[in-house]
Amino acid sequence: MANIVSPEAFWGETAQPIEWRERAQSDTFYAASTLCPVLMGWGVHAAELHLFLTCPWFPWWLIKLSLCLQGWLSYQGDVATFGEASGWKAADVWLATLHTSCYILFALFPFVGIAAWPAAVSLTQATAAGSALYCKKMGTRALKDRHEAAFFWHHSMWHYIALFGAAASLCIIVIASPASSAFH
Repeated sequence: MANIVSPEAFWGETAQPIEWRERAQSDTFYAASTLCPVLMGWGVHAAELHLFLTCPWFPWWLIKLSLCLQGWLSYQGDVATFGEASGWKAADVWLATLHTSCYILFALFPFVGIAAWPAAVSLTQATAAGSALYCKKMGTRALKDRHEAAFFWHHSMWHYIALFGAAASLCIIVIASPASSAFH
């Protein structure tokens, strides 16, 4: 059974074949997916007032900055240094682990009384997190089995599903927010 991420990746090691580097750098769908965290950071910035009103204790300014940093690290680790060990990979894996943990915890916030967003956000976050992690795991398995096309597809979808889940959750939060006059 393949892990979601190899323990060696936390230290910048990689199982990515150097022979796949050209595809990593020329496959626009794949390369663009590594920048999804930047779009998530922009989404947090755009919805920051609504996020603050529904969960005032969380450091939203920090998560939007760290998501933008994550996009840069992800590009460096997954595209620029594809197939070679690097500090970029280690930093990407550590920050991705933090962001994925937050992503999952956001689903629990309303149930423990620390956020006032609708339960639909929790369902969206949980569904997207599960789907994205499944794709990440399938990408890791494809890498281990040396299935190039499957690796690039699943690793890309890991990024895109997380982005679209976050975007959907932010839309629900904005629509339901006390600051939105459309429904209040």
